[in-house]
Amino acid sequence: MQAFHQAILAFNSEKGYFISFARLVIKRRLLNYLQKSSKYNKEITFSQLEFTDNDGNVKEFEIEDLKADYFDNPLKLEIEAIKLECLPYNINFLKLENSSPKAQKTKLLCMKITDLVASDKELLSSLKRKTALPAVKIIKQLKISKKVLEHHRHYLIAVIIIKTGDYPYLKEYLKLGDKN
Repeated sequence: MQAFHQAILAFNSEKGYFISFARLVIKRRLLNYLQKSSKYNKEITFSQLEFTDNDGNVKEFEIEDLKADYFDNPLKLEIEAIKLECLPYNINFLKLENSSPKAQKTKLLCMKITDLVASDKELLSSLKRKTALPAVKIIKQLKISKKVLEHHRHYLIAVIIIKTGDYPYLKEYLKLGDKN
């Protein structure tokens, strides 16, 4: 409940949808809690407990540790969050793979485009408001072909979302730091 309350207080409607933001805040708070509590974990898990059934046989509880599978992988959490944030743009990971640039020259051009949109508040708010790239403004500012924007649209939007969002592991994985 505290994480949901924090999401309500921190939400900015210009940066996206509340549901995906709230989900991300709640998941991150849960992850932080689990990481902190695992340092000083003095709890007895169900899998360590034994019980006696009606026949007098001693049996152990057999419950999987779901925390280890899901919450111990923050990259997985970020991927789930970015999937949700990409839904309004009709982006899935298959489209993303097909629209990513292959040639070095095109990769550099795409990085210029994402840098421009991520750093320009007007272009960024237009992208989030209309759920489409502000193509005319980008073409005028960078003097590029419309074909590049059309062909790499899904890739560009996904990278912009990652650059402007709270995705430290994805940024590191994609080498989207301040210098790149």
